[in-house]
Amino acid sequence: MRLFAEAAVDHVILYGESVQPLNEALGRLGFHSPDGKFYMFSRDYLECLTPGAGVMAKLGRSCDFFPGPSGLHSVIFWSDDADASYRALTEAGYRMAVPVLETTRAVDAGGRKGTAVFRASIFDEPLFPLGESMFVQHTTPELVYIPGEDLHPNGVDAIEELYLCIPDAAKAEETRALLQRTADLIRGDHPQHHCINRLSISDDWKPEFGVSADPARSCVCGIRFSCRDFEKTRAALAGCGYPVWEKDGGLVADLSQELNLFFYFHP
Repeated sequence: MRLFAEAAVDHVILYGESVQPLNEALGRLGFHSPDGKFYMFSRDYLECLTPGAGVMAKLGRSCDFFPGPSGLHSVIFWSDDADASYRALTEAGYRMAVPVLETTRAVDAGGRKGTAVFRASIFDEPLFPLGESMFVQHTTPELVYIPGEDLHPNGVDAIEELYLCIPDAAKAEETRALLQRTADLIRGDHPQHHCINRLSISDDWKPEFGVSADPARSCVCGIRFSCRDFEKTRAALAGCGYPVWEKDGGLVADLSQELNLFFYFHP
């Protein structure tokens, strides 16, 4: 079973009982973060948090999506117009936890420093098992996205695809339809953001990637990255200490024990 949806994904959040093991694992794969929290790419990024940290937790959101000890639990969608996205979603019957709010964070990546400003809202109900979601509009995108630069020693450029594991066929189709419907409402009639991620759903990714994920730990069990310089990727993974193998011209790194994730690096 393979099901697919497409969405403009701004970033994803990896949760751990402690951020340090997350940083250590990503560092061993050749990723770099100036602050140990944000791993920036050309058109999306990866964030590391502990339950009780971040915008959603500050708003009093529950962390019952996190059974521990670590996993990818949040998918944050890109919006060109937060107010229009909010209207489209609420008119379609979605329950939002908060109206559109403004938030900021300090930025230090790719030689850029400043205060990034975002406008966002949070879904009141999960869009996928063991998940939380929100959408965000950047009002200072020049401080967030870092195109055309090698930010990581492993040569990675961007997140391209997320792999979800949902064993129940009916639930899998329901999730696919909900994710696609939601993504289309957020993007509106004239989407601008150029990063379209594939959200792929299967009952078992082991036949394709050789990795056994635990859907009771986290639903999102894999990430595919594109790479600007695949020789840097190969060199970084050669010394990472995790199981790594070739697949269709790319490389799979198995961190299912540490993060309940596999990483698929492709040129």
